[in-house]
Amino acid sequence: MRVNWRSWFIGGSFATGLTVAVMLAVASVLPIRALAVERTWDGGAAADALWSTPANWDGDVSVPVSGDSLLFSGSQRQMSSNDLAGLSVTGVTLAQAGYVLTGSSLTLTGGF
Repeated sequence: MRVNWRSWFIGGSFATGLTVAVMLAVASVLPIRALAVERTWDGGAAADALWSTPANWDGDVSVPVSGDSLLFSGSQRQMSSNDLAGLSVTGVTLAQAGYVLTGSSLTLTGGF
Protein backbone atom coordinates (compact mmCIF):
# COMPACT_ATOMS: atom_id res chain seq x y z
CA MET A 1 0.00 0.00 0.00
CA ARG A 2 1.33 3.38 -0.98
CA VAL A 3 0.69 6.41 1.23
CA ASN A 4 0.66 9.90 -0.20
CA TRP A 5 2.53 11.54 2.69
CA ARG A 6 2.09 15.04 1.29
CA SER A 7 -1.70 14.84 1.34
CA TRP A 8 -1.68 12.95 4.65
CA PHE A 9 0.08 15.90 6.29
CA ILE A 10 -2.36 18.30 4.58
CA GLY A 11 0.15 20.05 2.41
CA GLY A 12 2.61 20.84 5.22
CA SER A 13 6.22 19.84 5.38
CA PHE A 14 7.11 16.28 6.31
CA ALA A 15 8.94 17.47 9.46
CA THR A 16 5.93 19.49 10.65
CA GLY A 17 3.57 16.63 9.96
CA LEU A 18 5.84 14.15 11.70
CA THR A 19 6.07 16.43 14.76
CA VAL A 20 2.28 16.68 14.93
CA ALA A 21 1.93 12.90 14.51
CA VAL A 22 4.41 12.22 17.34
CA MET A 23 2.71 14.75 19.63
CA LEU A 24 -0.68 13.15 19.01
CA ALA A 25 0.73 9.68 19.64
CA VAL A 26 2.28 10.76 22.95
CA ALA A 27 -0.87 12.62 24.02
CA SER A 28 -3.00 9.57 23.34
CA VAL A 29 -1.15 7.46 25.92
CA LEU A 30 -0.98 10.09 28.68
CA PRO A 31 -3.85 10.29 31.18
CA ILE A 32 -6.03 13.36 30.94
CA ARG A 33 -6.25 15.00 34.36
CA ALA A 34 -7.57 18.25 35.64
CA LEU A 35 -5.14 20.26 37.71
CA ALA A 36 -5.53 19.54 41.39
CA VAL A 37 -6.25 22.52 43.59
CA GLU A 38 -5.71 23.09 47.28
CA ARG A 39 -9.09 24.12 48.73
CA THR A 40 -8.95 26.11 51.95
CA TRP A 41 -11.89 25.89 54.35
CA ASP A 42 -12.82 29.29 55.76
CA GLY A 43 -16.29 28.42 57.09
CA GLY A 44 -17.60 31.76 55.80
CA ALA A 45 -21.18 30.79 54.96
CA ALA A 46 -23.71 32.23 57.37
CA ALA A 47 -26.28 29.51 56.69
CA ASP A 48 -24.39 26.24 57.16
CA ALA A 49 -21.12 24.34 57.56
CA LEU A 50 -21.54 22.11 54.50
CA TRP A 51 -18.69 21.31 52.14
CA SER A 52 -21.07 21.79 49.17
CA THR A 53 -21.50 25.50 49.97
CA PRO A 54 -18.97 27.59 47.99
CA ALA A 55 -19.07 30.38 50.58
CA ASN A 56 -17.41 28.00 53.07
CA TRP A 57 -14.27 27.78 50.91
CA ASP A 58 -11.67 30.47 50.25
CA GLY A 59 -12.74 32.51 47.23
CA ASP A 60 -16.43 31.61 47.69
CA VAL A 61 -16.79 30.33 44.12
CA SER A 62 -16.24 26.58 44.13
CA VAL A 63 -16.20 23.47 46.28
CA PRO A 64 -13.73 20.58 46.40
CA VAL A 65 -13.73 18.04 43.59
CA SER A 66 -11.97 14.70 43.41
CA GLY A 67 -8.23 15.16 43.03
CA ASP A 68 -8.04 18.33 45.14
CA SER A 69 -6.31 18.63 48.51
CA LEU A 70 -8.01 20.20 51.54
CA LEU A 71 -6.58 22.67 54.02
CA PHE A 72 -8.36 23.53 57.26
CA SER A 73 -6.58 26.55 58.70
CA GLY A 74 -7.58 29.46 60.92
CA SER A 75 -11.29 29.60 60.13
CA GLN A 76 -14.00 30.96 62.37
CA ARG A 77 -15.99 27.73 62.00
CA GLN A 78 -14.01 24.63 62.91
CA MET A 79 -16.92 22.20 62.63
CA SER A 80 -17.83 21.11 59.09
CA SER A 81 -19.86 18.44 57.36
CA ASN A 82 -18.83 16.66 54.16
CA ASP A 83 -21.98 16.30 52.07
CA LEU A 84 -20.09 15.59 48.82
CA ALA A 85 -20.68 11.92 48.02
CA GLY A 86 -17.80 10.00 46.44
CA LEU A 87 -15.15 12.67 47.06
CA SER A 88 -11.54 11.49 46.64
CA VAL A 89 -8.82 13.93 47.75
CA THR A 90 -5.03 13.82 47.62
CA GLY A 91 -4.59 15.14 51.15
CA VAL A 92 -6.17 16.73 54.20
CA THR A 93 -4.23 19.20 56.33
CA LEU A 94 -5.48 20.33 59.73
CA ALA A 95 -3.28 23.32 60.52
CA GLN A 96 -4.38 23.53 64.14
CA ALA A 97 -6.26 21.58 66.79
CA GLY A 98 -10.01 21.78 67.23
CA TYR A 99 -11.37 20.84 63.81
CA VAL A 100 -14.31 18.42 63.71
CA LEU A 101 -15.03 16.87 60.31
CA THR A 102 -18.31 14.95 60.00
CA GLY A 103 -20.56 13.67 57.22
CA SER A 104 -19.89 11.44 54.25
CA SER A 105 -16.76 9.36 53.99
CA LEU A 106 -14.06 10.36 51.53
CA THR A 107 -11.19 8.57 49.88
CA LEU A 108 -7.72 9.78 50.76
CA THR A 109 -5.19 9.09 48.02
CA GLY A 110 -2.26 11.00 49.48
CA GLY A 111 -1.66 11.87 53.11
CA PHE A 112 -3.35 13.20 56.21
